[in-house]
Amino acid sequence: MKKFIIYGLGRSGTTNLAAGLASGILYEKVIQEPFLRKSGDALHFEYLKKLQEEYGFFPKNLLGGKDGVFPRGRERVHSFLDRLYEEYHGIKHVFSSCNSIINIPLIEYLDKNEIKVIHLRRKNILAATLSNAVSLQHKSWGWKEDTRERLDNFDYTDLDCDRLLASAEYIYNSVAISECAIKKTIKENNLLSFYYEDLYTPDAGGRNENFNKICDFIEVKRDELFERVIQYHFLDDRKQNKPSNLSRIGNYDDCLKLGELYPHLK
Repeated sequence: MKKFIIYGLGRSGTTNLAAGLASGILYEKVIQEPFLRKSGDALHFEYLKKLQEEYGFFPKNLLGGKDGVFPRGRERVHSFLDRLYEEYHGIKHVFSSCNSIINIPLIEYLDKNEIKVIHLRRKNILAATLSNAVSLQHKSWGWKEDTRERLDNFDYTDLDCDRLLASAEYIYNSVAISECAIKKTIKENNLLSFYYEDLYTPDAGGRNENFNKICDFIEVKRDELFERVIQYHFLDDRKQNKPSNLSRIGNYDDCLKLGELYPHLK
């Protein structure tokens, strides 16, 4: 099995893919968002908290004082990743939750150490931004037993369309920069890219084909149980922010019209 990272934009299926791999055959061997102070990875929270404190990631000393990320901050990020990959097979990283202080040394490390990069993207940036804005309302970022019932009964409030547009434009530009860095730095044989829309497809055969590509890429053996488990995480009902729920936002139609006015975002 190859060491790997799930690298992508927030709200692009990174959490469900990491959970599917972890619950399938890599139980406890995939850690989620280790660079965040409040990582959503409850299973590894205590380990991660101690490691972050050991490396002094918070608050400002990751930067190495006035030297910035170069060179001390870079070395610290690389050493931190060494420790993580000693313990885990895979990492999930949302680049839009971090800045270049983390992302630049991270990409350098991935290339240097021949880490397999599963790169998740969104065709529809506006939809990802809308999903993020709604998640900030209901505070659900990972799937739990009561998630569907709670979201189906959540009282959504209207969104600020101007703020939504500004966020979408910012994410659009961030994605362009990130994809350029990934493609420029990571060797082609170590990079596998998928769109969220191709993983969350109603076509079970299409989902299975994509997951087989992922398993081949990281050299994981799979069986019928694993295929059922990982596909379960990408059933349409597992989407936190389904269109049927989003449509209950009072100005939802106004939000969608932004895609007509700014077609590059959808």
